[in-house]
Amino acid sequence: MTPAHARTPAQTPEAAAPASGVTRLPEATEQRASRFLDHDFAHVRVHADSEAERLTDGLDARAATIGRDIYFAPGEFRPGTVDGERLIGHELAHVIQQEGGQPTSGATLDPQAAAELAGVAVAQGRPSRVGQPATPSGRPALEPKPPAPTVDAGTVAKTTPTTNPVVAPVKSWDDRVTAAQAETDLTVKSAALTALAQEALGTAYTVKEAGTTVADKLDPADYALAPTINFDVRLTSKKKTNGNPVGDVSGHTFGPGPSAQYCILGPKALKAGSPMDVALYADHELYHSRKPSAGELEVWTDSFVHYFIKTFGNQWSPLIGYYDAEKPDTAGKFPQREATITALDTYYRGLSDTVPAGEKNSDKRKFILWFRRRISDRPGSAFITDLSAKTGVTATEPADTPAAPKKP
Repeated sequence: MTPAHARTPAQTPEAAAPASGVTRLPEATEQRASRFLDHDFAHVRVHADSEAERLTDGLDARAATIGRDIYFAPGEFRPGTVDGERLIGHELAHVIQQEGGQPTSGATLDPQAAAELAGVAVAQGRPSRVGQPATPSGRPALEPKPPAPTVDAGTVAKTTPTTNPVVAPVKSWDDRVTAAQAETDLTVKSAALTALAQEALGTAYTVKEAGTTVADKLDPADYALAPTINFDVRLTSKKKTNGNPVGDVSGHTFGPGPSAQYCILGPKALKAGSPMDVALYADHELYHSRKPSAGELEVWTDSFVHYFIKTFGNQWSPLIGYYDAEKPDTAGKFPQREATITALDTYYRGLSDTVPAGEKNSDKRKFILWFRRRISDRPGSAFITDLSAKTGVTATEPADTPAAPKKP
């Protein structure tokens, strides 16, 4: 691969001339990246066409950024998935760097490290400072391809087609999940949902298709130890090691000891709407693996704090249900309820009042709206009573006030 700094502007596409296949970032992706990288990306142009394929193939890169133009290798432009958002965020960091960077206090100054951190931040939904310019304007900043796999049994070598291939339209996440869930052949369904789980989680997680040897119960020999995420298409129909049914769950974690735990996701972890839910369930089970003694209320509290904004729109029924079902200890107290209410109150008070660009509500306002809906549909819930008393949020308070100014 020719390094980026060795190329001249004459060897790269002209950034100012739009190509026939140029598109803009999807609105949701643009708004998300603008929010977390504190930059306007309305001018960014996306290339995922034959020109982009030629450029990225010549540079042996998953993506390359030249000025405000981002070129993606085939199959790499996947907005709405965790790994896709990470790659987009990485390249948008290079856009910022090539426009002059953000030489502010707290920024990561190594350009590639800064871009990688920015990509992870966008995928995880948190702010990031980008740092100094990566390459002079007009020269490509790259996201290298991972090492190619060894060609052996089960791996198809890349060949040159004898005719021009017909490119099928790219199906959305919702379409692919719906099709996989409707598949009647369990072998096909298992492979499809495992691939979708890996796509949603990205390269930071390892997903293994598992549970295929023993059809009716959880067998440790069928699974890999955490932090691997096992996907078992038969999870909900199996029995636990104690003989009880696993039940109608999205995931399950079991194991003989604190250092030997198996994290499993089942078909209910994948649904149309948002691949971010897969990350929520994966991290939920990984919390169980790190602390097997933790009850569901503790783990759902952690999930809420880390995923409420990322998955805004969820009702969080399991959190409320486990709270209301919590039993008192021998002293008649509810220590985990108290810990949950304290954690959620701290989280609420730390949310921003500022309305992000392109959105209607601040993060704090989203919490208030969510909680008011739960006040309406959960009358008599101990969770509602206790959290309202702690936060001061009721059906009418705090009173609606003019929103804080949006970021420019």
